[in-house]
Amino acid sequence: MPYKTVSELPKAQVDQYDAHQKRAFLKAFNNAYKEYKHDESRAFAVAHHAAQQAGKKADKS
Repeated sequence: MPYKTVSELPKAQVDQYDAHQKRAFLKAFNNAYKEYKHDESRAFAVAHHAAQQAGKKADKS
């Protein structure tokens, strides 16, 4: 199911991420959930990758 806010995300999925990464996770999850026709496992995989990439970009700054 799509999430409206970061606070709605499952803690077990996002506890390891900072606020910027959580926002990236939320956006990526919702987009992937729609694109992959409600496949939650695929949406979570896409979202985790997006959050990790957001963390790498933040580290370079």
